[in-house]
Amino acid sequence: MLKENEVYNFRVEDYNYDGGGVCKYDKSVIFVDDVLKGEFVNIKITNVNNKKNIAFGELIKVIEPSEMRVEKLCPHTTCNGCQLMHVKYADQLLIKKSIVEGVIKHIGKLDNIEVNNTIGMENPLNYRNKASVPFAKKDKVVEAGFYEKNTHNIVNFDKCMIHPNALTEIIQTVKNWILKYEIPVFDEKTLQGKIKHVIVRFGDDEIMVGIISKSKKISDPKKLIQMLRECNKKITSVVLSVNALDNNVIIDDKSENIVLYGKETIVSSIGEYKFNVSVDSFFQVNKTQTEVLYKTALGFLGLKGNETVIDAYCGVASISLFISKHCKKVIGIESNKKAVNDGRKNITLNKVTNVELIEGACEDEFDKIKEKIDAIIIDPPRKGCDKRFLHSMIKASPDKIVYISCNPSTLARDLNYINENGYKVKTIQPVDMFPYTYHIENVVLIEKK
Repeated sequence: MLKENEVYNFRVEDYNYDGGGVCKYDKSVIFVDDVLKGEFVNIKITNVNNKKNIAFGELIKVIEPSEMRVEKLCPHTTCNGCQLMHVKYADQLLIKKSIVEGVIKHIGKLDNIEVNNTIGMENPLNYRNKASVPFAKKDKVVEAGFYEKNTHNIVNFDKCMIHPNALTEIIQTVKNWILKYEIPVFDEKTLQGKIKHVIVRFGDDEIMVGIISKSKKISDPKKLIQMLRECNKKITSVVLSVNALDNNVIIDDKSENIVLYGKETIVSSIGEYKFNVSVDSFFQVNKTQTEVLYKTALGFLGLKGNETVIDAYCGVASISLFISKHCKKVIGIESNKKAVNDGRKNITLNKVTNVELIEGACEDEFDKIKEKIDAIIIDPPRKGCDKRFLHSMIKASPDKIVYISCNPSTLARDLNYINENGYKVKTIQPVDMFPYTYHIENVVLIEKK
């Protein structure tokens, strides 16, 4: 029987759905991060659940390393942002394909499904166009970085490998402003202070800085603007986002956005389409791979120009706009009111006339559509699709369904239901939207049997 705090040697046999390693001991399964399949490793058991026969371990030493292993590019080893920094990039793509295959087989109960090789990036660094950086103050030192795994301990960073290089100097400038003008930083324990997070968004050729504060009253905002402008001339927007809640939530529905400098939004493009992005907009964080993702989905749809397409869970209408010139009409459905409003503004910005947005839950609004539906594209949140919507979608009997998913587990669950109700999963195309992390996006082509 495994014992907590004891050290063991194991052979890593597989990967779990979060990109971690799986080892086995007697009847128990042990999960451990930072290891690779086939490696012989020395690990310390940190937690044991004998009822479920599972345990968790911490890597102490790699005894027999895999050929896939490399030295981490990033010195911040305790930051939980990049779980695959120890893996050659080409091998990360293979691991992600393997994870998708395993999930589809074990959760989806689907065999003989074609999973293509993962589409990776030519340059997998500095790709994120948004950073949400928590702030804290400890012993008169301002901390800013990312949380250590399963904690709210901040790992300070000098440079983040997956964000643009400009992020470092912008965060340092905010730190300097806080120190110089004695701006109080929010403390999660005492619930005192103001500054919680800083959001930095990178557009086509401009930058937005969002200061997340518990109070709308902050000292010397003009000095902050001056310092930021001196730091980077591409900063065209500085926004104070007020979240008065006594927690570390960044932005919620009650947050109030106050423009301190410049514009309320910056412009970011996907392909030929432009989008106004505000401090709290949902927008894909990797523009390069988003275009790859959307082109893959468009290719799977195989549109001829006379179709009516439903874009379910459409967000700010980015997919709706991307496919709009290839079909007769797109009807987007989205439950988030702000996203719908942003989507309508984006439609107007791009002078597109054949996209209509409906505000409401997909499971409530889909059956109200009276037009003949030729194809459906769905891009739900991580929890996947509501079963009522899946039932209505199948009842509508479109010729093709294209499912975009950011969560292989809920994707597999939904594909099982779709596959058992008159449709056939034809092809799954993984797209690496988040290099050096375990996250993987998938585009799935589904046709009538």
